[in-house]
Amino acid sequence: MFDPFTNAVCRQDVYRQDAIERGGFLWDHRIEGESDAKRLDRYREAVALCQTCPNYRDRSCEREHNWVEYRYGEHSGVWAGVVHEPGSDSASGLLRLI
Repeated sequence: MFDPFTNAVCRQDVYRQDAIERGGFLWDHRIEGESDAKRLDRYREAVALCQTCPNYRDRSCEREHNWVEYRYGEHSGVWAGVVHEPGSDSASGLLRLI
């Protein structure tokens, strides 16, 4: 079966290695021991990388997040260049960083 996220920026090996060293993925909502300032910097980096991704341009990542949220409930973190905070409504509670 075809995986539309094969070329997604977040699936590149460099970010898997980064996650091991960092203790979590760049796109995670929280990483244990991370300060608020470091988290905000990480969010900015993740959002900027999302905006370079083919899945951002064709909106497939956004659709995937909507499906995951519908199927499994809230799923916070950075998805399709948007920071999704826990407890916020996807339609109105989004924090966009540029």
